[in-house]
Amino acid sequence: MKYDNLIIDCNNLFWRSVVQFVKNYMADSDPSDKEFYSVAIEKTLSKILNLKREFGNKEYTIYIIHDNPFSKINERQAISENYKHARKSKDIPHVFYKTLEKFLEILKVYDNNFYIIGLEGCEADDLVPHVLNEVKGYSLLISADLDWARSITKTTHWFNFVNVYTIETFIKDYGFNPSENRIKMYKTIHGDSSDNIENAVPYLPKEMLLHIVNKYQDIPHLFLNLWQDDFIPKQWKIKIKDSEIQLKINYQLVDFMDIEVPFWKMLYKCVEDIAALKSWFNLLDISFETRMLDKKNIANRFFEKKKSKRYWY
Repeated sequence: MKYDNLIIDCNNLFWRSVVQFVKNYMADSDPSDKEFYSVAIEKTLSKILNLKREFGNKEYTIYIIHDNPFSKINERQAISENYKHARKSKDIPHVFYKTLEKFLEILKVYDNNFYIIGLEGCEADDLVPHVLNEVKGYSLLISADLDWARSITKTTHWFNFVNVYTIETFIKDYGFNPSENRIKMYKTIHGDSSDNIENAVPYLPKEMLLHIVNKYQDIPHLFLNLWQDDFIPKQWKIKIKDSEIQLKINYQLVDFMDIEVPFWKMLYKCVEDIAALKSWFNLLDISFETRMLDKKNIANRFFEKKKSKRYWY
């Protein structure tokens, strides 16, 4: 299926490119900052173009949502000091965030159909509903983050880099409807390793987890009715009750932020500027794309190729 709008989790996509680079090239060497910039940016641009070719229709628009390095960490650490501690403690190359900043600057002059979305203090998933409120037609959310599945509707689908999920296929694979409250309940109980949110009830059987997610609208609703629930055995009721504090902490951590900011304040309209792109690509030693080469150079290369073939024969 082709979509009118591709809504991309920039940090998530960029990190996937960097991880691949680290895995393939950095095992036995320590590349320069410039080499890191070049490969990470080139690979991420390539991924975006591949996504556009695979999923975008002829009148496509791409919204690239980014968050800043620690966005909600300080606010969330007021709830739990461990929130996203993993993001600080992982072996992240020191140039990662500087490279991401340069990548965003390149995107600003890359394509007239690109928009960059960002807001200080917010993570990308907080901004998804605000983008969807503004767009028309069919949209594809692109992120490995389960939080993005909260916005699946009949006209909005979610691609986690493996499968494209509609409401029906999500229910089939995950066992519950991808509404905001049910995903919040799932993450509250099951945890989220990417955000360093711990599993509040370890080893809870899957059928019990899905029962709770499908039956209860929030954590207060669960504890109000826990002892009357005939499906949950007594020993698990006790374990759930013993985990009440952690469950309440987790529930706050997985909530979206309330944002009262006009959409235009989080929106940047990109404008193609070939001269600026050439400067960036030259600076970072990235090969020029075809559209960045003038017609004369293209023609010269064509005739040189044709001439070489003639001499070959």
